[in-house]
Amino acid sequence: DFPGLPGLPPVGQEVEFTVSEGHARPRANWARISGPALPMDGGKVLCKSLGYVLQRPERYLDLRYMVKGWATLLHVLQHDLLKTAIEALAPEGAQKLSQGVLPEAVLAAIEDLAVCVVAPNAEAANEKIAAEGQDQFNFHVWLQQEAFLSDEAVPEAERLWIRHASRARSEDMRHRREETHPEDKPWWQGGGDTAAGAEWEPHQLKASHLNPSSESCSSEDVLKVLAHLPLSAPMEVRRYLENWERKLRKTTRRD
Repeated sequence: DFPGLPGLPPVGQEVEFTVSEGHARPRANWARISGPALPMDGGKVLCKSLGYVLQRPERYLDLRYMVKGWATLLHVLQHDLLKTAIEALAPEGAQKLSQGVLPEAVLAAIEDLAVCVVAPNAEAANEKIAAEGQDQFNFHVWLQQEAFLSDEAVPEAERLWIRHASRARSEDMRHRREETHPEDKPWWQGGGDTAAGAEWEPHQLKASHLNPSSESCSSEDVLKVLAHLPLSAPMEVRRYLENWERKLRKTTRRD
């Protein structure tokens, strides 16, 4: 019942089989077990399985257990795709995780694969990891901890968060691209020909006085936006604005 994932090392018993010919989807004519179960490296399987799940959090994880790109470690480890790795490292690991207990062997394996920091919030954790500068690790692990813990503090296992390093780098690059310096105006606010880095979707035209999607927008406002379009603007954008201006002009005539 092992759910196979791309790149995982072989596990289970060695099997010999023959495949029928002449079919679009060949079937095995016969099969037999030819050898004992192969030894499994739990750390490698855990690394591959964790990476597969954390690189696709929208598909495999409940977003209620995620904060700013981080996912609670207990929630991630309870996914079915990690069951084989968990049981290879700790025979009763899956049962313990369902009870909110993190097996020491599993945590030790994750620590070997991750940069681990202690911080009160996600922003502080990000800063500490950036200061570490250790890109050779596949994962980031963050223990959420305030300066002082009360007697009613949440157990440590429930304060552990994890994310994939590549997803973190992608998010960081995206935030950097979205940063706009005050002196650099976008093209739709009269900032000149900045077509190379501009967002061309119509909903991105957000200047307060040049917003064609505004209810108070007039055909003259759309013409102002058209006047600021650089020559390199995609034809679809120009056509969209021209149609919008034409529609507004017709509405004004009816009124």
